[in-house]
Amino acid sequence: HNFSITVERQVEDFTADFSKVKVITDNQTVTANTDGTVKGIKSVSPDMTLSSDTENIIINVTYNVDTKKYVDANSGASGSNGATFTPNVSTNGIISWTNDKGLDNPAPINIKGNTGARGPKGDKGETGEQGPKGDKGDTGNVGPQGVGVSKVENINNELVITLTDGTVSNFGNVKGEKGDSGDGGGITANFLSGKKIVYDGDSICESRSNNGGAYPRIIADTVGGNYFNNASSGKRLAHAEGKKAVVDDLEMLPKNADIYCFEGGYNDYWTPAEIGECTLNNYSGALDNTTICGALETIFRYALEHFIGRPICFVISHKCGETGYKPNSLGHTFDDYRKAMIKVCEKYSVPYYDAFSKSGLNGWNSTQSNLYMTANSDGTGDGVHPNVEGYKRYYVPQLIELFKSLVLSDGAQNEEVEPIINQIPISIDVDGSIFNGKGWIENTRVNSSGVATNDNATGYNLTGYIPITQADKLYIASGVWNHEPTASTYDSLACFDSSFSKIGVFYPHDSQTGELGSGFIYNQDGSYVFDLSAHNQLSSVAYLRITGDGINENALVTVNQPIC
Repeated sequence: HNFSITVERQVEDFTADFSKVKVITDNQTVTANTDGTVKGIKSVSPDMTLSSDTENIIINVTYNVDTKKYVDANSGASGSNGATFTPNVSTNGIISWTNDKGLDNPAPINIKGNTGARGPKGDKGETGEQGPKGDKGDTGNVGPQGVGVSKVENINNELVITLTDGTVSNFGNVKGEKGDSGDGGGITANFLSGKKIVYDGDSICESRSNNGGAYPRIIADTVGGNYFNNASSGKRLAHAEGKKAVVDDLEMLPKNADIYCFEGGYNDYWTPAEIGECTLNNYSGALDNTTICGALETIFRYALEHFIGRPICFVISHKCGETGYKPNSLGHTFDDYRKAMIKVCEKYSVPYYDAFSKSGLNGWNSTQSNLYMTANSDGTGDGVHPNVEGYKRYYVPQLIELFKSLVLSDGAQNEEVEPIINQIPISIDVDGSIFNGKGWIENTRVNSSGVATNDNATGYNLTGYIPITQADKLYIASGVWNHEPTASTYDSLACFDSSFSKIGVFYPHDSQTGELGSGFIYNQDGSYVFDLSAHNQLSSVAYLRITGDGINENALVTVNQPIC
C-alpha cells in the first residue's frame, strides 16, 4: 500500500528526517522519509480499517513544523478539522489540556524545571517604614535571688571578698612586684593629677586677669593638679617694714602640698634690699632676713623643717627690662642678686630654674617685649610681666620638666595625706544635732549680739556651731565672703563659749577703711585665715559661727588644715 502524509503539526523539537514521529491523537507511529512519504505503518489504531481492494489509503494526520508545510503531491482531499487542544499552565508549573472535540486529554505534567543555582546577592534595598509597636508581653516570673559582693578588703596585702550570702574568699597576696622605671619622655599629660603645688613670689608668679593666671594656672591646665598661689605684686623675698615679703608669709602656707615653688628677687633689686652673705658652713646660726641671702636661707630652712619630705624648688625671673646688668641705688645689678640666690639654692640642694640665663626671654628687647609681655597703655610690652604666650614659651615647659623630676624622684609622694574635713556640713545646733540638717541655713545672719536673725539677712547664710579653741586657726576658702573689702557687709565670725554664750563678733575687714580685721590674713586667691590666738578674749572660746553670702553646699571651711 502506498500512503501519502501531510505534516502540519507544530513540534518544537522536530528533526529533519521525521524519524519515529509519535502521533498523539491516534497513538500510532509512522516512519517518514525526508520528502514526507511514509515508508510503512507500524501499528494502526483499532478504529481504522484497511481494505485490500483499496488502492490508495489517505491518512489525514496534520503536523505543523516550524510553520512550514510538507505536503505530498499525491495527497488526497483534506479531511475534516481535527480537535483543537488548548494548554493551560498553573502557577505551580503544571500544564493541562482541554479540547473542543470531547476527546481524552493528555495527562497533566509538571513543566517547571529544577531549581537553578543561587544567583549573586543583590544590592540592599531601602529600609522600609517601621511597623507598629507590638503589644507588651506578659511579665515573666521573678528569677532566683542572685549572690553579689558585700565587701572587698585588703588585709595585709591579701584580697578578701565577702559575698551577700556570707561566703568569704581569700585570694591571697595581691601586691605585685614594683615595676621598672619607664623611660623619661616629654610632657606627660595629667602627671600632676591629684597633686598640689604651693607657690609664693612676686608679680611674675602672681595670677592676674591679663596673664592667664601666670604659670601656676597654665601648668595646672596643662598637666593637671591643684595649686595655692600666694604670690602678689611688689612682694620681696627679704623683710622690710611696710612691704610684703615671702619670708614673712611662711606660716600661712599649707603644710600638705606635694611641691613648694618659691620665686622672687626682682623687687629686692628694685626696692632695693642688701644682698648679704651666704656662709656655706652656717646651717643653724642667726640669719639677717632683711638681706636677700638671709631671707632665702630662712625660707629654705623653714621648708626643710615644716614641709618634711616635700620637694621644694626656686625660680629666678628672666631679664626684666634693662635691670640685668644695670646697677641699682645700692650698686648691685640683678645679675648680682641672681648669683647670690643660686649660691643659696646650691647650699641647700634646692633645684632651680634660672630663667635669667636659660629661658631666652629678654625684657630689654622691644620685639620680644611686644610679643611676649603684657601691654602698657600705649600697646607696647612692659618688658617685665609675661603674657600667656610668654609663659607658655619661656616658663611652663621648663617648670613642668622640673616638677616632673621632683614628683617622679620623691619617695614621699606615696605618703598618705590627711583628708580635708569641711566643718560646715558637720556644724551643730545647741542640742548636738547637725544644724538645720545640712550645717547651714539661708537668709539668716548673726547680729552684733551673737543672735541669729532674719533682719536684713537676704542673701546671707549662716553656719551652725563649729568647735574650736584659741590655739586653732580657721581657714575660709575663697567664695565664702564675696563682698568688696571696703563694703559695709555682715560677713563675720561670731565666737561663743561652751554654754553657747557670745564672746565676740569679728569682721574680716573694717567697713570704713577696708583694712583687715585683727587676726585675719587675706590671700590673693580670695581665701582667709583667722588666727584665734591674736585675741586674748578668746581664751574660753568653744564654738564659732560664720555669716557669709557664699555659704552653701560647695563652701569650704577647715580648722588647722590649710586649703590648697
